Amino acid sequence: MPRRNRAAAERAIQIIGVLAGKTCDEINEVIAKGDAAKRVPDDRKKELPQSSHDMLNRQYRNHLERQGVVLTQEQWSALWNHCTAPKKLGDL
Repeated sequence: MPRRNRAAAERAIQIIGVLAGKTCDEINEVIAKGDAAKRVPDDRKKELPQSSHDMLNRQYRNHLERQGVVLTQEQWSALWNHCTAPKKLGDL
């Protein structure tokens, strides 16, 4: 039976990915790599459906803009890249 709730890291990757303009497949691929590294059993893995992707894009983008948080597509992409392929501190 799949997990009901997503881990905080999964939610963060999904939100950042959506706002960075990533597709469901790209986001699910990154989460699958993490699941494989953590040896998550197949019956406990969850994918981000397109309907959730669309809802996250609409709801989070609107909420953040109302709060005055407006990042460019490049800034969201840089954040995505940092989260999915972090650099060494000395390389920053």
